[in-house]
Amino acid sequence: MEWYYADGNERRGPVNDAHLKQLESAGKIGPDTLVWNVTLATWQPYRTVASAEPPPVPAREGWHRCIILGQEFPENQMVKTEHGWVSAEAKDTYYQSLREGLAIPVHIGETNARRDGKKFVVPVDHPKLPARCVKTNAPVAAGEQKEKTLYWCTPWVWIAIVLIRLLGLILYLVLRKKVKLVIPLTTVARRSITVANCIAAALIFVGLFVLIYGIVDTVNPAVAIGPLMMLGGLIYALLKGQNLRITRIRNGEAWIAGAGPEFLASLPTYR
Repeated sequence: MEWYYADGNERRGPVNDAHLKQLESAGKIGPDTLVWNVTLATWQPYRTVASAEPPPVPAREGWHRCIILGQEFPENQMVKTEHGWVSAEAKDTYYQSLREGLAIPVHIGETNARRDGKKFVVPVDHPKLPARCVKTNAPVAAGEQKEKTLYWCTPWVWIAIVLIRLLGLILYLVLRKKVKLVIPLTTVARRSITVANCIAAALIFVGLFVLIYGIVDTVNPAVAIGPLMMLGGLIYALLKGQNLRITRIRNGEAWIAGAGPEFLASLPTYR
């Protein structure tokens, strides 16, 4: 079902049911937001239609819906477990969760993220992550999910920034691509990122002080150590102080690094 919704005096859309729920979770649609689809005679407040769940689609005879992927498969390609039917593709994820004592990632089909090594892959348009912390894999309430825009640009533009700073900056602003992603993050994970940024800032500040001290007093070791500390602070900020970062965009999909191993392990494998 395609929906339209009011944003101030402007009409937005169309968006599908999943995207509409995502906008609600992100706080961009409230109970009084006016919405409309072709089945409605007039625009109505979202609260009047939010509780109307679509009727379940019956499974085809001899097919079952996988509790992990949320998709239907023939019975001869599935395993019946105590939690429900699991497809062959999701079997490894299911049994790994059992072995490691993790929560069974039921309804993972509500996400379009897939694991690819130490990264996960989402479509550039309307990406959707499961409601679990991307760092710890702990459940995350809707109020703790924040939409963030991640930017990526081809690496050669960064070379251009170094060689021709102004031209490179213009190229970056023109050619960069973005992915708007609602990121589930617990308070503990958010605090650890803040601490990492504080440590990185302290390293950069102290490194700058050591560099200035070495230049003023002509202390050669200090002149060398200062830049190394500043570089270490920048690297630490990139590795530990960031939430998520895009490493590649290809064929309408984005590869994103920075998620925790438990979160990645809960995702099906990218193919």
